[in-house]
Amino acid sequence: MALQSYEQVRPWAKKIRAEIASRSMPPFGAEGPRGFFLNDVRLTDTELDTIVGWIDVGCKKGELADSHIELAAAPELWNTIEPDLITSALSSDMIPAESADEWVFTFFDYVAPDDLWIRGVRFIPEADGVLHHANVFIVDPTYELPAAQKIIGNAHLKESQLLALWAPGRPPSWCPKNVAILIPKGSRFGANIHYAPSETARSHTARLGIYLAQGPVHHAMKTVTALVRPELLQIPAATSNVQLKDTRKFSSEDLLIYAFAGHMHYRGTSLNVEILCPDGTTNRSFQIPRFSPRWQQKYELATPMLIPGGSMATLVATFDNSEGNPDNPNPSVPVQGGYRAEDEMAQVYFDAIVPANRLDLTVRDGRPMAQSAGAK
Repeated sequence: MALQSYEQVRPWAKKIRAEIASRSMPPFGAEGPRGFFLNDVRLTDTELDTIVGWIDVGCKKGELADSHIELAAAPELWNTIEPDLITSALSSDMIPAESADEWVFTFFDYVAPDDLWIRGVRFIPEADGVLHHANVFIVDPTYELPAAQKIIGNAHLKESQLLALWAPGRPPSWCPKNVAILIPKGSRFGANIHYAPSETARSHTARLGIYLAQGPVHHAMKTVTALVRPELLQIPAATSNVQLKDTRKFSSEDLLIYAFAGHMHYRGTSLNVEILCPDGTTNRSFQIPRFSPRWQQKYELATPMLIPGGSMATLVATFDNSEGNPDNPNPSVPVQGGYRAEDEMAQVYFDAIVPANRLDLTVRDGRPMAQSAGAK
């Protein structure tokens, strides 16, 4: 629904009331106090009461001239900023009309002529309603491109490094100030694209929008993952509130965390990561108690958080495989871990830097201009 005028809003008043009263809207699944996150769209109690009260008395239309409120300019959204370069898939994919998932590892046409530092990447799908998610990778220069210029199936190249993830509701991946991602000379981009079942056959071509770094770069961004291993994901049929967990080492080095995001499928309802530090203290700052497969957002911290090297991460994932879950396609069958849409996953991704690995680098249009001899 459009919400840009009174006339657009008024017909949806009852639906809006129900969605905000349940805290389903605005969509924000993470937990934390006010001021903990950047771009926190959660309504305050006062804001919620104001909207509900207005609806309950009949949605009277006010006069802007009487409100003493100045309309703010529309925010600049990352998906409206023109990328510095756009790279296209080398080949299109045909999605058959069948009730089965399809995977294709797609390669893109851009090859980095030099070491390239980027500040952001935007996955641009060319078809709606058929993409479950896409993982974007930096493909190593040593990898020999297949003759078909793509790989059919759920391929995971050992000669690649995870760059970004796309899922419904997730904005473009973006680095904080003075942080960037290195694309080594000769590398190209690839994407492991997961197509959900489609009622009609159609063709799909993906593109990537690349935003080049400018100015000082002090640290390189990296992705760290906490997960429940697929073999541990066993969810009985017709059950709710199934909690599964897994514990693994988080990092051997100190990490500064900037943001986190979760990924589950139709039965997932919450993701909670607990960090056990070497000194015995715990950190429970990474909580997504209201996970939705429709809104797999990234949650940016207002203040980056230091996690000591040697810490252990325990991910607790909760699933609802009952009839009470409106997203559940079939509560009568047990669910296991896997990559298909009807399987389940439980992962939390962290955007982080290693503070000790400081760079003294200046770039222009993504190309290094100067670097001190002592940079690590």
